[in-house]
Amino acid sequence: MAVPVVSAAALSAAAGVVSHLTYFIRGEHMLTAYILVLAALFTPPTAVALLTTLAGLPLPDAVRLTAVSYGAYMTALFTSILLYRAFFHPLRHFPGPKLARLSQFYHFFHIRAKVDNYRHLDRLHAEYGEYVRVGPNLLSISDPDMIEVIFHPQSNFNKAECEDPAAVSFSISL
Repeated sequence: MAVPVVSAAALSAAAGVVSHLTYFIRGEHMLTAYILVLAALFTPPTAVALLTTLAGLPLPDAVRLTAVSYGAYMTALFTSILLYRAFFHPLRHFPGPKLARLSQFYHFFHIRAKVDNYRHLDRLHAEYGEYVRVGPNLLSISDPDMIEVIFHPQSNFNKAECEDPAAVSFSISL
């Protein structure tokens, strides 16, 4: 039986884009990250096992089909996420480092050695102004007039559970 590699790759890529647009685009997924990591680790061997036992594919064909499908899915998923964050995200118009819009790792790598988040944010505010996009879904605001708006009990802003009102940075989930 011939392995439909091209069809599997196309379907997997489409599934990657669809999963971004239906699931990953909404909300924060930090609390379930361990489940996503486990799924990413165990899906390929499970798929190979199912393809060899249930579909009767030879092991090399099952491995090839799984590798192509998994690679296409992950490539499409991450490409879709990065394109959305860079060009279509509701925070795209806020100034800030270009790489910060793609990943929170940008911020982490800038503060990892000295653990001087407040100094790093001060430098960013000096360069970009009162409103700085410091992550894909994260703004740092140094506008004192916004404190009451953000921290008001009826505010629509999603704040981290451990948010310190003195450090007026918050996450916006749109």
